[in-house]
Amino acid sequence: MAEHTSCCHGQVGQRLRLIAMGTEHGNSSIDLGGMSMRGISTGGIRTCLELPSWKLLVDVGAVDYHQVPANTVLITHGHLDHLGGIANHIALRELMGQKPGRYILPPEILADVEDLLAVWRRLDKAPLQAELIPLAPGEVLELDRSKQVVPFAVDHRVVSQGYLLYSRISKLLPVFEGLPGDDLARLRKSGQEITFEVNRVEFAFSGDTRIEGLLDNKKALTAKRLVMEATFLDERVGVEKARSVGHIHLDEIREHADAFECEHLVLTHLSLRYDRRQAWDLIRKVLPADLIDRTVIL
Repeated sequence: MAEHTSCCHGQVGQRLRLIAMGTEHGNSSIDLGGMSMRGISTGGIRTCLELPSWKLLVDVGAVDYHQVPANTVLITHGHLDHLGGIANHIALRELMGQKPGRYILPPEILADVEDLLAVWRRLDKAPLQAELIPLAPGEVLELDRSKQVVPFAVDHRVVSQGYLLYSRISKLLPVFEGLPGDDLARLRKSGQEITFEVNRVEFAFSGDTRIEGLLDNKKALTAKRLVMEATFLDERVGVEKARSVGHIHLDEIREHADAFECEHLVLTHLSLRYDRRQAWDLIRKVLPADLIDRTVIL
């Protein structure tokens, strides 16, 4: 499992019961500057994040029928809490009459995932058809004319990668800035090019990583919405221990707070040690006010 640290069995058992009842760490939806994201992410348990407007998931640690419309899945790495639901997602799409989805993953784990699905096909006696697409850091996948995905390298304890999600937008050429709308309409009607296209990083997803996986990527830090792991929040698991298992500690986010230029910071993959109230109390005590104002937890 991804967290790989010990915790009081009583506390873990109680938290697992709350999760099972849906009263804690459950699926939730948040609005991020006009774009909705929903899902669940608990360190070592399950991560599945959904962008409904993009019909896209990031990781498939656990899925249900609500995620079936997502026809593209970005897999950050092969830990069970991020990959364990892949066969279920494929099977649900078949059950509900959907065409095979596409599953983007680090090239290094392609063969193992193919083997995994082969076993499930034998067990389930079902086709489990899926398009597995290996995509290395820096390579570009066009989702459609206006959206693309680019992986970036991160630093976890197994092969792992984050993802940048770009949208292609039109901007007014500087020479035409300030002109009234009617004038712009006449220029456009006459065939004059008045706009140019640019790619904007709408989302960056860190997956599981040490903090260097983000600090080394300026585009991730300046994405409009940065979704990053923050597995450990206090002294119960210190910075060095967090680093030794390939995760980020809240104290490291505080240390590098000025680097986070995103409009929205979404903290995910929190350890079971923290319920939502405890997590917010710790975050408010540690992070500077400017960053707190841009931060949400999922």
